[in-house]
Amino acid sequence: MKRSLTLVALLAAGSAQADSVVEREIELGLGYLDEGSFRYGKYTGLVDDGFEVIANFRFLSRPAWGSDTTTHWRFEGHRLGFDARRLEAEWGDQGRQRLRADFQETPRNLFNDGVSPFLGVGSTRLLLPAGWEATDATTGGMTTLNENLFDVSQRTRRREGSLDYRLHFAGAWRLDTTFRRQLKEGRGELAGTIGTNGGNSRAALLPASVDYETDTFDVSLTREGTDHTFGVAWHGSFFRNGDRDLTWQNPFGVQPQWQPGAAFPDGFGQLAALPDNDFQQFRLFGQLALTPTTRASLDLAMGRMRQDQRFLPYSVDPALAPEPLPRTDLNGRVDTTLAHLRVTSRPLPRLSLVGRLRHEERDNRTPRDVYQPVSGDAGLQTSFEGGRINRPYSLTRREVGFDGAWRLPERTRLTFGYENRLRQRDFSEVNSAREHVFRAGVSTQRFAYASLGIDVSHEQRDVNRYIGNRPLLATRVPGSVDPEAFENHPNLRRYYLADRDRDRVQVRADLYPDDRWHLGAAFAWNRDDYADDRFGLNESTLRSWMFDGGFVPRDDVRLSVFYHHDRYSAEQSGRSFTAAPPTVTDPDRNWFVDTRDTHETWGVSLDLEDLGARFEALRGLGGNGELDLRVSYTDSRSRGRVDVEAGPALAAENLPPLSTRFRVLALEGTYRLAAGSEIRLAYEHERYRSRDFALDDVAPDSVPQVLLFGEASPRYTVNWFTVSYRYRF
Repeated sequence: MKRSLTLVALLAAGSAQADSVVEREIELGLGYLDEGSFRYGKYTGLVDDGFEVIANFRFLSRPAWGSDTTTHWRFEGHRLGFDARRLEAEWGDQGRQRLRADFQETPRNLFNDGVSPFLGVGSTRLLLPAGWEATDATTGGMTTLNENLFDVSQRTRRREGSLDYRLHFAGAWRLDTTFRRQLKEGRGELAGTIGTNGGNSRAALLPASVDYETDTFDVSLTREGTDHTFGVAWHGSFFRNGDRDLTWQNPFGVQPQWQPGAAFPDGFGQLAALPDNDFQQFRLFGQLALTPTTRASLDLAMGRMRQDQRFLPYSVDPALAPEPLPRTDLNGRVDTTLAHLRVTSRPLPRLSLVGRLRHEERDNRTPRDVYQPVSGDAGLQTSFEGGRINRPYSLTRREVGFDGAWRLPERTRLTFGYENRLRQRDFSEVNSAREHVFRAGVSTQRFAYASLGIDVSHEQRDVNRYIGNRPLLATRVPGSVDPEAFENHPNLRRYYLADRDRDRVQVRADLYPDDRWHLGAAFAWNRDDYADDRFGLNESTLRSWMFDGGFVPRDDVRLSVFYHHDRYSAEQSGRSFTAAPPTVTDPDRNWFVDTRDTHETWGVSLDLEDLGARFEALRGLGGNGELDLRVSYTDSRSRGRVDVEAGPALAAENLPPLSTRFRVLALEGTYRLAAGSEIRLAYEHERYRSRDFALDDVAPDSVPQVLLFGEASPRYTVNWFTVSYRYRF
């Protein structure tokens, strides 16, 4: 902070050359938050009540009009007194070269009212306190839980710096280089599980360390001509995790189906952290004017992802895994290919056409092996016949289509298009799926005071044979399971792999009664329809309405309002079944879920400029009496409902409703004391309320099989006051 202010002072002391124009701006002030709120400062870091420093600056130099100077520079700082701050610097020689540097910090605060019994938070080994007791394998058996809970927060901080350089040389050539480094530190959340199956598994939410580093490089060489552009580029991304794993002591007592030593105090669990990985891509691209009215562009790229992080052992308890891993690391490799051809043409004065062909391929070349896992560090190692084979997913996407536009008389435009999509997957229930997309629309401005636009589309996805147990068979040792065996119900369909019809309609109208008024309205409707005789997502619908308006009675008065309403509904179905064969075909075990979500947002803002010209009393305050005011209010709310219906063999009830309410009132005034000198006062009132049955009144031990953090859904009311002085010179 001190170094930044020192540099600002040095720049401020500099003088402009005659052939350059230097602009300087400094803003200093104080802000006051009347009540601390972790959620209010989610991305700003303003979480504690009290005073905060406001410090912003901007310095730039640009060539004066008509001068021979071609160099320019810029140095800016924003929110320097906050945890979310940014510094930017740029120097350039017009048409020759440019250098940019950027640094920013961004916090992300999720909650600070959680609790956990684990010691060693921030490390990779979590232990329970000395007085911990666990009489059985439930949270109710943790008899000393309450006296051994410690406060836990979930927050991260991202720091990112970048350096960008551009060089023009040899007439039409340009070199671009960029380097970015991102550091992310803090505390996140992981769920650790002990146990072998759904009946005896126990879980605990764990405060996990976050220590990520990502370096990104981009280099490109481009040649730009009058009728062509072509170039080559390289992209590299390298991720490193400072933590390799997370080990935790099992807080649950003895479970009869666990192996000896798996329960507290001797039992431990272990999770692998995100592995180090690399991605590199080489790219060729270009554009060419084929005729005066036709242009083609081509983009070709080939990349490779690698991940060879050393495996953790099957279990943190070596006695549970006598058979070693088949290899020391995954040796993961995915080759990517991209080819994109696009042709634009105007064959007729009123007709425009765009054709495109796109091919994307993710070829997963990761070796396949049989792994004999130890489920949840609590059971015996799986036999070779019971082992699982990893699935190196591959995906190919091909798209071919065109769009057109025909200009009709009286400022009317007709649009149309078609697209054919093909998706091919490995180790999936569906090997290939094809989609047909039809689009059409019309817009007109033929009326003097109105414009209207309508767009419609229809998508139809057809999949080949759906084999629900294909992923199961692909991951089991050949001959170890019956070919008709299944894990998911045979009638269940994954929504992104199922036959689907999608229809969309969008309508937009704008009215201009006169130069002072503007009124707009829009409606959007989207419906996805799946096969009704299958389980899974059966239907979803989104309806959206939007209205906005503006009134400008004079140049220094502006009023605007808006209202947005979204309503989402979805219907899904399933069947609860067990290993007993009769339950698989029993319709009395069917269940149905009907989801309804509604979101509403409305707001109003009023801008008043130069009030001093109309209120003589303002000139008595000193300065030149120019005062600008802005008032805005925004109200946003959402409501969610989940209705559950089940057959006579099941017991079910509706889930509690979900809701949020977010209101913001903002007032801002700027009083100009003199040319380039002004005082800014601002006030913001923010109120947030939410109800979430997954958090509200849920204590750490509310669920017998899961140890939770016990945080509540966010609620806060804060007032933020600022006063600052801005000086331009």
